[in-house]
Amino acid sequence: YAMVDRVATTGTVWMGMTTGCCQCHSHKYDPISHTDYYRLFALLNNADEPDQLLPDPAVTARREQLQSQIEQLDQSLLATLQERLAEKQAGATLPDRFAEWFQQEQNAAINWQTVPVLEASSNLPRLEVLEDGSVFSTGDITKRDQFQLTLDTSIFASPITAICLEVMPDDRLPARGPGRAFYEGRQGDFFLSELAATRDGKPLPFADGLVSYGKISIGSGSADAANVFDGDGSTGWSTSGKEGEAHQLLLRFAEPVPAGQSINLSMLFERHFAASLGRFRILATTSTRDLRVPRSGCDLEHQLATFTGKPEDARKQFEKQFLLQVPELNDLQEKRAKLFEQMPEFPTTLVMRERPADNPRPTYRHHRGEFLSPREEVTPAVPLLFPPLPEGTPADRLALARWLVSERNPLAARVAVNRYWQAIFGQGIVSSPGDFGTQSNIPTHPELLDWLASEFIAGNWSRKAILKTIVMSATYRQTSEVSAAVYQADPDNRWLARGPRIRLAAETIRDSLLAASGLLSSKMYGPGVYPPQPQSVTALAYGNVQWNPSTGEDRYRRSLYTFRKRTAPFAAMTTFDAPTGESCTVQRD
Repeated sequence: YAMVDRVATTGTVWMGMTTGCCQCHSHKYDPISHTDYYRLFALLNNADEPDQLLPDPAVTARREQLQSQIEQLDQSLLATLQERLAEKQAGATLPDRFAEWFQQEQNAAINWQTVPVLEASSNLPRLEVLEDGSVFSTGDITKRDQFQLTLDTSIFASPITAICLEVMPDDRLPARGPGRAFYEGRQGDFFLSELAATRDGKPLPFADGLVSYGKISIGSGSADAANVFDGDGSTGWSTSGKEGEAHQLLLRFAEPVPAGQSINLSMLFERHFAASLGRFRILATTSTRDLRVPRSGCDLEHQLATFTGKPEDARKQFEKQFLLQVPELNDLQEKRAKLFEQMPEFPTTLVMRERPADNPRPTYRHHRGEFLSPREEVTPAVPLLFPPLPEGTPADRLALARWLVSERNPLAARVAVNRYWQAIFGQGIVSSPGDFGTQSNIPTHPELLDWLASEFIAGNWSRKAILKTIVMSATYRQTSEVSAAVYQADPDNRWLARGPRIRLAAETIRDSLLAASGLLSSKMYGPGVYPPQPQSVTALAYGNVQWNPSTGEDRYRRSLYTFRKRTAPFAAMTTFDAPTGESCTVQRD
């Protein structure tokens, strides 16, 4: 729906054409064909919509305050432990306690190593292998995504006994990931239904596994490791509720896998909403020790397992981790975790980013406009009715934007000045502002329309200048009084024999009443406001959104700042025929 809306809006606003008419099929007398529609569609269909973090001074200040408290707490951990050890047992020393902890950890640690990814592909998302060996997913996702990885095992000298899928947070993902769920489900969630390993087409079965954390966001059932190799796509692994954190899925092979040859890994993400992974990496080990969840990630496990230095060097390298895990400091560790939980996230906004040239989104002509009936693939282009995009120019949104305001498009300036004329005189020179096509109403003053468009372009597309030109004309400044004879000859004032008499828009009516009463606030910018309206109205139109009436001057700000949902404008506006925002409206009833 979003893309259909964008094509329709682009056609209406910039070309004054009802492009939606040919969404389903071509019309005999319509200059834009069914295929033209989808070629224009393709120009707009090649963008992703990532979240863009917005700087917020209040959030920054709060994060700095919490980070300072965490650092102060970290600095007190060592002294507190020394005090508690002394109280617990006479003669107990910090070096002895660290040595005890380190020995236990090193004896149980597993040497996990990141496995190089030779190839990464999927059904639709773009998989990029980053410098650290992790895989990052961008582009479109579906309700049934499939990832295929080819792993290089030549870095191992012994047979591989287990693999680890480590899901990783990333600021570029919804709620920092590690998943890509956004429109449905919890933002940043994922659902791994199945994971299978093969070599030369032969399966490499798993015997058992562990997860650092597992929870299913919707529906019943566990999130056990075994779910990902049980052959049932309805079960799986998810870390719902722990978005923005790294977690691990550990799987032991039924039989050790000889190193050297590549391993193929397939991952299936199947849910009733799109929820594949955003960033992850694959690690493996040759250790025969019992699997254990790496409490501080696989990198620390690797460092513990491979450390061969002196005891004093071990303390320098692992002391902080020791302080964050030793049982004697459980209360302070919990306090530290709660401070991290209070850390506010920066607000985000949606932006559009063109997909790379080597990974465009394919667009197809849809038979009868049916989403589920794609036919042949189409290439992006403007309708054949118009001069084409400049030769050698990439057919993308930037090229379309430049074409729209170039001399190759004869309509943009005419459509724009016609809307300005309509705003001032109540109706445009072309009375159908959203339709300049062959079936529209012809302009009453075609030479005037052409002249205004030329002046608009010559004035560097300055709306202020063209509006000043119109309102300073003798036509606009004449009286709106009308004689019976003139009214009978031209009741709609199409020939401009008198000044305009227009009905104000809903927003303008409210603002003019507030201005006349002296209540209108001149305050500018900021978030939307909530003027008073009956709770029964808000409950019907806004559902769970709480309408808490604004106080002070925010109650009387310009209607431009009134909060509204796309499907339901502010109730008072509908009284004066304000439309919903469900489709582009260039002329109100």
